Amino acid sequence: MTSFSGRSGTAILQDSLREFSTSVYADLKGSKPKTNLIFSPVSIAVALYNLLLGARGETRTQLEDALRLPSEFFCVHFETKKLKEVIKDTLGMCFIPLLSASTSKKKKKMHF
Repeated sequence: MTSFSGRSGTAILQDSLREFSTSVYADLKGSKPKTNLIFSPVSIAVALYNLLLGARGETRTQLEDALRLPSEFFCVHFETKKLKEVIKDTLGMCFIPLLSASTSKKKKKMHF
């Protein structure tokens, strides 16, 4: 388990994602408070994590601040990979198998 300041990398990533998600929600909702809002904070964060790979200096610092990551938290990609596995395993029980081509030709309906 990766550690940083006595905390696991998983705990750091979870906390930063929670804070980042709340911040993004507040910013987006603040611009149009009476509208519905759907967004994926994890997708946004993962896209920004990829920018961290090549970012240095002030750019890296700005990304870390925006993502609510501690400075020089270099295991973000390793921890994100672990998180994706947990999400994949958890969501696996929610997905309904897609209809095969032969089944869909019969126009079967699925009721929920």
